[in-house]
Amino acid sequence: MKKRTFLLGLAGLTWATRQRFSLRTDITIDASRDEVWAALSDTARYPQWNPLIPELAGHLRPSEQIHFVLQLATGQRIRLGADVVQAEPVFELRWQGGLPIAGLLHVNHSFLISTTYGGKTVLHHSEDYQGALLPLLRPLLTHQLLPAFHTFNQALERRAERKEEQS
Repeated sequence: MKKRTFLLGLAGLTWATRQRFSLRTDITIDASRDEVWAALSDTARYPQWNPLIPELAGHLRPSEQIHFVLQLATGQRIRLGADVVQAEPVFELRWQGGLPIAGLLHVNHSFLISTTYGGKTVLHHSEDYQGALLPLLRPLLTHQLLPAFHTFNQALERRAERKEEQS
């Protein structure tokens, strides 16, 4: 009986740690890739325009650690840290983080920048999650963080399209 309970518990834990969920957003911006990247990578000016991440400390370079404040749609502020995985100007910015206990929560945040045939820029903004806490966090992610992603995208669009504010 104890062996069966242990095996069922192990199977449940394995299932829970493999839970996956993603948030995906896109926005088309009437600005060049360079202008979008300039706004996205100028973290010193985030307090001026960024409603999702009003504070970010650290360098956006691979293998660097960043620390930031995440502001949810409700106004709640959460302090987080992450490791920059990719920072390729005008193409991609990606970082990952999560909880220090393996299997509970792993997060991969990314911004991919592409160009339309009409010369506009598309920002693909997403976050991928994996871990045992996802069933508990899914409502928060869907109802609070996803709207904050859309608000961020619109703020970045305004920032990138107003070239005079970039200097």
